[in-house]
Amino acid sequence: MPAVPWTTVKRLASSRFSRLLAIVPVVGWLLVLNDHFAKILQNFTGVEALGSPGWQIYAFHVGLSLFGLGVLIFQLTCPREITLYESINDFVERETALMTRSRYAAFLQQAGAVRLDEERKSPAGDQSSRELWLSRNSGNVITVLDGFYRRKDRETLQLLAWLCLISLVTGAAIATVPSLTTILWSFGRLFELVVG
Repeated sequence: MPAVPWTTVKRLASSRFSRLLAIVPVVGWLLVLNDHFAKILQNFTGVEALGSPGWQIYAFHVGLSLFGLGVLIFQLTCPREITLYESINDFVERETALMTRSRYAAFLQQAGAVRLDEERKSPAGDQSSRELWLSRNSGNVITVLDGFYRRKDRETLQLLAWLCLISLVTGAAIATVPSLTTILWSFGRLFELVVG
């Protein structure tokens, strides 16, 4: 099974609007499927209860609920490095600014097998020696950070990345069906008016 990069899923699931959709199942249940809440709302507003909702409302609710489930899966399971940073370049730039030898060793261990040039040693101790070490090893640091980020993006919890992507795409598709049927119906009516 091919890998689904979390960065791809992030494009669909990380907007503010997308995160808001996580509450759709609750709101939909309250407004559409809960008769007790509908009676309370009717008493409060004085508006007569409407008939049972059509299939379009249910399709829209189910689609947005699936999309919200995908967003929730993303928020709970996506690697922290993917959600925290805008892109791989942002990750490398910001982490390089914080890099120390011990941090470098930890990233190197987690990045997996990455071929590196020989590390150029500098005396340990003060800030200037850290900067000297970093300037001498910047290519290695960037390679390790790049490998670490890419590994997190493509190898972490792939089953959940797939589930998240399927939920997002399926939910969006189902939620658009009522709108598409309305648009097609409108074009049909317009065609009848123009031709007939």
